[in-house]
Amino acid sequence: MRAPLATALALAAALTAPTACSSSHSSAQVLTGVRAADVESAASMAEVPYDMHVKTMRDTPLLVGPHYSLGLSWIATGREIGARPAGTLGVPPIRAAAGQELVFALISPEATNAAFKPEKPATASVLVDGAATPVQGLPLADSETTASHTVLIMVGARPRSSVRLEVTDSGRRLDLDLRTGAVSGQGGFTQRDSDVKWRGGSRVMLPNSGVPSLGSGKLSLSNHVTTQAPFADHATLTNYQGGKWAPAGRAFLTLPLPSISCDAMLGMTYSVKFNDSTAFSFTPDGGGKTVRAEGGKRDVGFVSLPTSTTATVVFSVPAKTTGGTVAFDLRNARVVDANDEGGSWVRPPGVFKLKLTFDRPE
Repeated sequence: MRAPLATALALAAALTAPTACSSSHSSAQVLTGVRAADVESAASMAEVPYDMHVKTMRDTPLLVGPHYSLGLSWIATGREIGARPAGTLGVPPIRAAAGQELVFALISPEATNAAFKPEKPATASVLVDGAATPVQGLPLADSETTASHTVLIMVGARPRSSVRLEVTDSGRRLDLDLRTGAVSGQGGFTQRDSDVKWRGGSRVMLPNSGVPSLGSGKLSLSNHVTTQAPFADHATLTNYQGGKWAPAGRAFLTLPLPSISCDAMLGMTYSVKFNDSTAFSFTPDGGGKTVRAEGGKRDVGFVSLPTSTTATVVFSVPAKTTGGTVAFDLRNARVVDANDEGGSWVRPPGVFKLKLTFDRPE
């Protein structure tokens, strides 16, 4: 389990000893700088610090990267958090230092998810008028935080000062204004999906079959087994894939390689060899320019039943793409047996077509 956040930050710098004050403040600690603490989310999302000015957020992702997402339950400003709301949140009563105010932000565990497992975790800092304090252990996708608890960020800052949460993921930075909830930065991760149903059949004749009637059959496409291959039944349109960001104005279209079967020459092993760049093309709806798939050589064995696979085909397409048609053309592929003997089709298949429809970009 991860260490509590209270130990991750230098609390001695964040909390100073109480100074002389009225009896109503005698038990409240003075907060300067930045502090973060684990809190119980079930109670904290229902109970907000009523003695502060509270802005309720949507519990939906505000900052989204390929390896994390983060949202807020509420943000609050004020001079003091009293014993009752502080107790609900599991923190001590706190008041602002002279000339300062408190800025609180409750990170929402309901907004914690990610498209990709991180190899390098995203990093976060709170910036007060540009001065950064690193914050570790936020409920990002790589942490062990679950919906049973979350994190409260507490900041002591001058009124009208800039207070922002900055998260950097794979070289791109997004900022969240902890006063207003506004988002700025370099642009977050986006993903739109389309159902994929590889279907179709075409009469073919294999090369070097000896007896032509035995080499004649039907070539068919189908989806791979979805229970073991999570990408077997949908395509994605994203601005991040394979550890890199798409160029400006472009997106990566990724779809599953189909399962290929042929009932000619039953009992014998054949495979089909082709290049993605020559076999796959994508034409956007509305008459856009046709693009070829990226990637190299394939050697795909004919199977009697769909199998599980994680093999994918990738295109670079316009970022505003809302749909289009994939053409899978195996007419120029080589067909070989277990001894790598064979060649061109005696009778080639037709061109298979796959229609994709994505959600419209926001």
